[in-house]
Amino acid sequence: MACARTIRSLVALGLSRHVWRRAGQAKAGARLLALLTALLALPALPAATAPVTALKATLSVTTNDGYARLVFSSNEYIEATTKTSGHVLIISFKQPIDVSVDRLPELAADYVGAARRDPDGAAIRLALSQNLTVNMMGAGEKLFIDLLPSSWTGPPPALPMDVVNELAKRARDAERQLQRERQLTQAKYVAPIRVHVASMPTFTRYVFDVTGKTAVAADRSKDRLVLNFSAPLTFDLADAQAALPAGVEGINSELETDSSLVRFVFGTSVDLRTFRDESGYVVDVVKPDGSAASAAQATAPAKSGNEGTPSPEAAAAVAWVAPKKPMLLTDPPHTPMPLTDLPTTPYPGLV
Repeated sequence: MACARTIRSLVALGLSRHVWRRAGQAKAGARLLALLTALLALPALPAATAPVTALKATLSVTTNDGYARLVFSSNEYIEATTKTSGHVLIISFKQPIDVSVDRLPELAADYVGAARRDPDGAAIRLALSQNLTVNMMGAGEKLFIDLLPSSWTGPPPALPMDVVNELAKRARDAERQLQRERQLTQAKYVAPIRVHVASMPTFTRYVFDVTGKTAVAADRSKDRLVLNFSAPLTFDLADAQAALPAGVEGINSELETDSSLVRFVFGTSVDLRTFRDESGYVVDVVKPDGSAASAAQATAPAKSGNEGTPSPEAAAAVAWVAPKKPMLLTDPPHTPMPLTDLPTTPYPGLV
């Protein structure tokens, strides 16, 4: 009996331990599941971003003509917005700004009671001393903020004349740059201008078919000639490069943003003639032996119709110029026969 009771006790103890062990594992699994669920439910953390560099700027203040003007200046464009809430003016910048506003209440005491910059540089907050109308104007790297009192009448103050002139100059430069880019784009789709070549006995002629509106400047150096065209033009130099005359080593062209050029490279010293006529711009490259051949041809005597027979005028000139044969001193002097020595008897056979 005792043995049976002992066996039943051990079995009961083993079962209880097994039940408790399984129960503990179930509780641990439930806690782990709850923890994973909570982690998935948490919002995603924002990705780390590089800090934005604050824009270095300076602030100048003027209080002339019955209003206060704040001028922010920098090396880059300043973009900002203004908002008035009660007597607080908030100037918000698109890019954080690094500027000191500590002396602003001192420089504009009648308009600003206090001023501070946000720690991140994204805004500047001003405590206004009175009811003011805010007028903001951006001008490139400068930002103008005018604080106008309630007594102000008429339109807001204008920008300084030097700032207006600078903006106008920038606008003109931008327009010219846009026009140059448009011309360059059009030049890429316009058929190249063919350069006509004519070979003469003493020179080679190149004709550039350009209009009178295109200015051409010739820059001559020792071993090259550069033609600068005032428009972005492309040239077809196939004919010119196919048969280069003596003395010319190469011809090439370059296309730039608002101009173009053609370059002649010479291996020897050559004579050049450049001029403009109704056909376009002309370049004549005189052959190295062109001058001698032209001079020889100009001084050569003309022949008559019969080959080898001189003309009467040439024969007369030769006869007139040729000297007579000089008399040799060894020749015996010629003594005329006296008339008395003539025979009186007629010659035989003569009657």
